[in-house]
Amino acid sequence: MPVLRLSPEEMAVAIAGMLDEIKENPEESRYLCQTFWNKLWYDISSMDERASEEEVSYAIIVTMALLVVCLLLVDNVRHRTLALDLICVIQEHTSMQDLEQIQRQMNKFVWRMGEHRLKERMEQYWQSDMFLSDAIYEVLHKDGLEQQEIKPGKSHFRIAKKHKTNFAKILSAMFELRMFEDENGQIASNKQKLIEELGVFFDADYKNLSQLLNASKQNDNYIEIFEKMMEKAKKYDVK
Repeated sequence: MPVLRLSPEEMAVAIAGMLDEIKENPEESRYLCQTFWNKLWYDISSMDERASEEEVSYAIIVTMALLVVCLLLVDNVRHRTLALDLICVIQEHTSMQDLEQIQRQMNKFVWRMGEHRLKERMEQYWQSDMFLSDAIYEVLHKDGLEQQEIKPGKSHFRIAKKHKTNFAKILSAMFELRMFEDENGQIASNKQKLIEELGVFFDADYKNLSQLLNASKQNDNYIEIFEKMMEKAKKYDVK
């Protein structure tokens, strides 16, 4: 009997996270799609240690197939390219029989939800500044958030979804400027561990920090956030 079965809510959260990453980093979206399989494997396999590799793999395939559906609902060349990339990844990890079964599930999902309604919602999402993960977070924490006690190692605040990469850039620069020390007063020497721990505090995942920074450096706008910070700093430059 299967021991791993993702709830609709768990699957929705996973898909929302992937869509938000694509929306936040459009220039890096093809690279991000290549990392989704490993990221989902880590997240889903952690849900139940008893789950077999086949169960984890199938859960990932269904989740990624739903992501493909969401991307194809909007008439956009980049989205179609990403969808094809994801389909190639799915095909590498499944049989033709499973693919046919998953396709039937996707058709059933679209029929139940209504293709027109899904298409309309996805168009609104891509045209707006909103992030699905933020909306989910607000719904889950809207009651009594201010009254909660701050748990050790966890903040009530978090990094705005669209600034996750920028935050990593800033922390990386601060690390290079030797602005962090360890508990023994020694200059911090492990950038990955440092930023990953700060990410946990602010509810951001930086397990793939090196890949994130390297991909960002390929873009012409890598220093844009620092230029904006300079503009803000000049306003407080008292001479």
